[in-house]
Amino acid sequence: MQTLSTAIATLVSVPKTTRGGELKPEPQFDWPTYAREVGVRIRALREAREMTQDQLAGTAGIERSQLQNIERNRTSEKGRPANPQLLNIFRLAWALDVPPRWLLPDLDERPSSDYAATFDAQWPQLEVELQRRVTHTAHNHRG
Repeated sequence: MQTLSTAIATLVSVPKTTRGGELKPEPQFDWPTYAREVGVRIRALREAREMTQDQLAGTAGIERSQLQNIERNRTSEKGRPANPQLLNIFRLAWALDVPPRWLLPDLDERPSSDYAATFDAQWPQLEVELQRRVTHTAHNHRG
C-alpha cells in the first residue's frame, strides 16, 4: 500500500506537461509581486464592499493585524513579504463573497510590478461580477 507521502512524491516527480504535450517549464515566482497582488485584490474588494478592516477580519474570523499584513504585503519578519495561509485566503474569499481564485494571481501570468495597472485592467470584469453577487444576495435576503 502506498503512503500519502510516497503518492505526493510520485506526483511531484511526474514532469508537468501542457495540453499539447510539451514539457512545461518550472514556474519562476517573484513571490513579493504575487503577494502584493493578493493584498491589492483583497483591499480593492473590501473597499468596494465598503467594509472596514475590522469588519472584514471579523467576518472572516481572522485578526485585523493579519488582514493588515496581507493588504500591506508585510509580515512580522522584517523585510519578508506576506505569505498568508491558504485557510485565511479562503476565509477572506468567503467573507467577501467571491471565489478564492479572484484573490490569487494566475500561475500562468506573472503579475506586473506595476500591480495597480494590472489590477485596474482586470477590475471591470470583477466589478460586474461583484455587483451581480451583491444584487443576488440582497434579493435573496428580501424574501
